[in-house]
Amino acid sequence: MPGLRRCATAANLAAVALAAPSLAFAHAGAGSVTAAAWSLPWPADPWVLGCLLLSGAAYAFGLHRLWRSAGRGRGIRPAQAAAFAAGWAALAIALASPLDPLGLRLFSAHMLQHELMMVVAAPLLCLAQPLVAWTWALPPKVRRMAGRITRHAAWAGPWRLLNRPLAAWSLHALVLWGWHLPALFERALHDEGVHTLQHLAFLFSALLFTQSLRNLMIDDPGFQAKGVLIARLDFTRLQIPDDQGQVVDSSCGLDTRYRVNTLG
Repeated sequence: MPGLRRCATAANLAAVALAAPSLAFAHAGAGSVTAAAWSLPWPADPWVLGCLLLSGAAYAFGLHRLWRSAGRGRGIRPAQAAAFAAGWAALAIALASPLDPLGLRLFSAHMLQHELMMVVAAPLLCLAQPLVAWTWALPPKVRRMAGRITRHAAWAGPWRLLNRPLAAWSLHALVLWGWHLPALFERALHDEGVHTLQHLAFLFSALLFTQSLRNLMIDDPGFQAKGVLIARLDFTRLQIPDDQGQVVDSSCGLDTRYRVNTLG
């Protein structure tokens, strides 16, 4: 039954989101990210803060409009709204807390920031259906225009292709490995604009990958997303330092490069 399938999908994605923090912290060497981090200054990047505030306000406004029109819990359930709040908070911690400046000092904090975006925030935001709420936040005429555009073959075809599991996984893998090539990795350390582009690429590809899992779980409620999450974390193991701050694949040399570039 569709209702039972939606419930199973929500339950599985919730399990992924609940399991993700411990898995991400374990893989990112979070033991080196101590309480002293919170003594660092809070970042105040206007673009980051503006995007966070705008996305949160648009979701709340769109949700209010949707529920006023269709009834509370219709279209987006309260649990999904709570998932958005949790995913939004994870993004805020990753991008607008002392974790961000700490990432310039500790490689483990740098990687933890990325895992918070990809493994914690992405599943929660995917479950929350933000596109539905954001669409309802638009004026009615613009909303109808957006609906016509997204139904057009020029948009719908590529979007369906990107949401196929193999395509989403391939894009996510390409983004992860590409941004950890030494040249791009170093460029992101020195150029704030490139670093922002890196974060956008990580988040967008992670959202697509998670959406493909969601589609699989809708078609097959028995599909175990937690196992895929663990496989995804193992797949990125080569880019993440162990408890001693050493990259598992030392041939990459990323941790050494990071220390040289950030500590001089």
